[in-house]
Amino acid sequence: MAHEGDASPEYHAVKIQQDELQWKEAYILAVVRKSLGNPAVVALANEHSVTRYRAVNMAKIAEAVPMAERNPSLTFYHYLIAFPTGEMQKWIDMAADNNWSPSQLRTAIEAEHGGGSDPESSIRKATHASRAMKTAVDETVGTPALKNVVERVTDAYEYAKQKAK
Repeated sequence: MAHEGDASPEYHAVKIQQDELQWKEAYILAVVRKSLGNPAVVALANEHSVTRYRAVNMAKIAEAVPMAERNPSLTFYHYLIAFPTGEMQKWIDMAADNNWSPSQLRTAIEAEHGGGSDPESSIRKATHASRAMKTAVDETVGTPALKNVVERVTDAYEYAKQKAK
């Protein structure tokens, strides 16, 4: 993942765990979508304060990207950014080849599609996200709560995987 030298090993360990959790959540949503349809995914999204759009896209990404085909140098967020373009593999390959962070990938996609965002808005969003991530990491590093969440999501993922067979 890009910019790994910028933070502590603990931070990176948590980021890796969070990314794995996102993938597992996506695979669970994919099983739910396949078994019960989009309304069930939307109901789960509403219960867990996730937007309908994000939950359905997470399921679609998991359906489109089998575990064995994931690029280990990229995060789930890279895939989430590239998915709506309709050219996900093209953008994933470019991000991997250029060692792009998710924000660099978003910028490249916006540049190609003639988009762009208000720089002040981007700075506010980045600052907010950075603060939120630091708070989450500070609160969870080394806590039993994080280990408990990882175990629960892993158990749910394994259960859903067995049900899909």
